[in-house]
Amino acid sequence: MTQQDKIIFAIIGILVFLVFVLILRDVYAFGVDDSFIFYRYGENLSNGHGIVFNVGEPPGEGFTSWVWLLLLAFSRCIGVDIILASKVLGIFFHLAGGVFIFWLVMKLIGVENESLAKISALILSGSFLLNYRLIAHSVSGMETSLYVFSIIVLIFLTTLALQALPTDKRWWLFISLAAAGAFLVRPEGIAAGGISLLALALHQRHNLLKPKTWLYVFIGLVLPLSLFIAWKTMVFGYPLPHSYYHKLIVITEEYEESLRQMLLFFKSYWWLMVLAVITMIYMYPSLESKIILPYYYPALFLAMVAVYLLFYPAMNYLHRFYIPYLPLLLVMIAPGIYMLVRKTLFKKVGIRALIIFLILAVLVMGMNFQMKTPRFKIKNWSKLVNPYTGGSRAKLGVLMSRLPSDVVVANTEMGVIPFYSGLACIDMAGLTDPYTAHRGVSMDYLQQRKVELVMFPRDVKTMAKKDWNHYTHPYGRVFLASAFTENFEFVGWYANYYLYADKRSSRFNAIETWGKKYLKPRPLKSKAR
Repeated sequence: MTQQDKIIFAIIGILVFLVFVLILRDVYAFGVDDSFIFYRYGENLSNGHGIVFNVGEPPGEGFTSWVWLLLLAFSRCIGVDIILASKVLGIFFHLAGGVFIFWLVMKLIGVENESLAKISALILSGSFLLNYRLIAHSVSGMETSLYVFSIIVLIFLTTLALQALPTDKRWWLFISLAAAGAFLVRPEGIAAGGISLLALALHQRHNLLKPKTWLYVFIGLVLPLSLFIAWKTMVFGYPLPHSYYHKLIVITEEYEESLRQMLLFFKSYWWLMVLAVITMIYMYPSLESKIILPYYYPALFLAMVAVYLLFYPAMNYLHRFYIPYLPLLLVMIAPGIYMLVRKTLFKKVGIRALIIFLILAVLVMGMNFQMKTPRFKIKNWSKLVNPYTGGSRAKLGVLMSRLPSDVVVANTEMGVIPFYSGLACIDMAGLTDPYTAHRGVSMDYLQQRKVELVMFPRDVKTMAKKDWNHYTHPYGRVFLASAFTENFEFVGWYANYYLYADKRSSRFNAIETWGKKYLKPRPLKSKAR
């Protein structure tokens, strides 16, 4: 690199780092309720209770990422606070994803001019690193940043394979292993792996009939996943997490909302998609790469959007399920960014630096220009679930820890409150409970589990007016059941939750006294039933 390019490169790097720290400071308190499901499983596993949500119950897969769970449990075993560990690991994988994007762009655009290639790669990796949503979800406690990283690694390896000679069969093993890893991070990662293997098959068509090719796929993907799924089925009774079966139950009722959320995602990043299409049409043919490569990125992006839209609309329509594929769009515009940077080559150093900084600024602002609503939601969730900022749900969990330790609670939010209460909790939404995930919740099941305290969200009365023949809001059928209306009595509200205790319980008076001491007597804007 020339001295001028080194200075520009260093300044860009420093600016990216400073802005990243500012955004991280703004979102660090962010968390989501589901992350505390991981924390509870992780603590139980690290304490020797096994893979269980409630201690003493049979094992169950009420989480979506094995790799993330094991990382959190290991962190807990070595004495690191599990919440802190999740944030540190999330930040690490987010930064690692930025590094891999830098390498990926370098490999994609080549080294015709190494200085310009490095500056272009830094612009794109910086745009990735400064995405507000990605940074927020890296500290949310969920596996989002790890999944983003696994997808970037898969894209990176596939890009190298499609640029390599079609005679090297080792790429089948590498991509198979990456696909297996993506599956272990989130099950839908196998779809991304399948698209990558299909691209490799088109690139190495002459190797498809060779036994060594399929041996690599068998060793890297088929054998380990077959053994893993067989083991899960024997231990848990089902090959996939409970939440996936629950989502399949409600799938037909959520398509409209799923489509709306997908369009909102497209609305946020339509300009990036337009740039990607333009770049693919006008820039990619000039690259010295195989014909498959330009079509791999859009094919993978569209395939994964289709997977979420068609198979996981219930609850999986949120932005955090689409943002793992933003790197694909950034990679697709890499040749165009390189061409823009190359146009500055003969400008004066000051003008050249200004143009390059403007390119970065436009990309970063474009990636974040619709952040008012997401930022509000991020701040709101920070107030709800973060114990360090006085989160109201965390406070309720602490208050519930003062109940008798063997009280059984039924709830629809299985994260923060169970984690801090330490009580056995029955999941009416079907995320952590295998019975409700496959059959839906009923009052008979809650009575069978000897539930003494039932918690409903604030809007349960409004939702109860709907048709409760479906599972979308499973607590509605419990709220309307005669066994509930006759035997459970309102004991107070807190953090937007109604709490009802079983009058038949020998500990009803103790629970009622607890409610009078710690809870509020009337729900917000509504009278208790």
